Amino acid sequence: MRNAAAPAASLNYIQAYWQEQWRARQIQRDKLVFGLILLERFTTRLLSEKLEILPGWTNFLDYPLLILFAVYVLAEARHRPTQPLRTGYGALSLGLTLITSLSAIINLDRLNLGAFLLFFIGLMEPLAYMALAYALAPDRKVLDFILRLLILVGWAQILVVAFVDLPVFLETRNPDFISGTFGLNAYQLVFYLLAWNVLILSPSEKSRYSAFRWIAVFLTQLALLIIILLAQFRAFIPSLLLTWLFTYLILYRPSMKTFARVSIAASLPVVLFLAINRIFPELKYQDILQLPERTQEISESGKIEVIRNYVKMVGENPQVLLIGTGPGTFLSRGFRVFSIYGKYEVANQVFRDLFDTSSYLSDVAKKYIVPITARGLFTFGAATTSEPWFSHLAILAELGLIGYLIVMATYFQAARMSWRMTSSGGSTATLSRWVLVAIFILLQLGFVGEWLEVTRVTIPIWLIFGALLAGFQNRGGNRVHSRESTT
Repeated sequence: MRNAAAPAASLNYIQAYWQEQWRARQIQRDKLVFGLILLERFTTRLLSEKLEILPGWTNFLDYPLLILFAVYVLAEARHRPTQPLRTGYGALSLGLTLITSLSAIINLDRLNLGAFLLFFIGLMEPLAYMALAYALAPDRKVLDFILRLLILVGWAQILVVAFVDLPVFLETRNPDFISGTFGLNAYQLVFYLLAWNVLILSPSEKSRYSAFRWIAVFLTQLALLIIILLAQFRAFIPSLLLTWLFTYLILYRPSMKTFARVSIAASLPVVLFLAINRIFPELKYQDILQLPERTQEISESGKIEVIRNYVKMVGENPQVLLIGTGPGTFLSRGFRVFSIYGKYEVANQVFRDLFDTSSYLSDVAKKYIVPITARGLFTFGAATTSEPWFSHLAILAELGLIGYLIVMATYFQAARMSWRMTSSGGSTATLSRWVLVAIFILLQLGFVGEWLEVTRVTIPIWLIFGALLAGFQNRGGNRVHSRESTT
């Protein structure tokens, strides 16, 4: 009996060993894929725009990466059975596709192919990354790796600013140079650092905060706020304070201790704001302090004026409220890039050369957008407040009310699920807080620019959310992760 059992036990041991080896290699492959996608989104512009090591076309690597990611998931997912979870994203994605197609067909006479595709891809590509990450259902160790990578990229931002950007800024006093690894876009750096703040504040499971750790966190937050203020994103200053408070509120339970923390946290950005305004008057933060005396400029800003023009357009064309003016025809990033406003954009130039066409301008933009941009008004000395472009109105105007509500539903559903996952513990909870804060920032930024179409920030959010959601499913909502290794 013993002699018969021995070969069976040996066989089981060998089988378990090779399964463990296969699983380990699978985890390493997943880490490589997720790391490649995230690093491409966060660092490519450093190499292509700031250091000029890579050619400009590498800024569009997200498209081939999506195809490669899809191939990888199709090859791997069949070995990873997952339980179905009705999240509603299939119906939302289908609804968004249908309403976009319907609006495009009805408004076909004013459509531009390039603008339409950029608009549609800007909304749907992040959801495609989410769906693929969800189908892959990565192991808990992959989530741990993603968390470490996000933290590492945050430290990289601080180092690049300290040793590359800051010396140039001190010499030129030009805040555009404060951009970290995001090339020539300082505002994307602001987004990343604000979301990164929740990672450095999140409690560690391995060790409790000592006095030294609290001092280190406090100094890190000082550096973070100084960098954000030097980047001079003046239109986002009120939202900076809101996001700062929101981060603390989702981390700590309501108590007197939390109230003290939040009070101190709220005072820190205010004190630094006043100090930097005094030290660097070139940043023109004084304009914000003069808001009560300059209400006329607020009324004349491009954002307010375009809202008035949208209301006027709906009054003259009521069907716009339901079906929109057509994707990529009015105020979106797709329209701006492929219209006369983006004639120096690479995509615009390639499209015009390829199809031998002139710069695009729709009839609705000519009537309701051109009068605003033609004024040359520079409210508060900032392009952000002077220009009409911003995502919330762009989606509402181009897709209609139903399309806008679907887009908002995708974000609010993600925020709701992320909030639920913050109770999971470990890297899942920390990454869920990061997604929640990132969505909170992104929805605010949608009122000051075309941020809901900027895939450099939306792809990482939805990619990580998809991976988290798959893990949450495997835990059955609150149980221990079923794929976490016991070794």
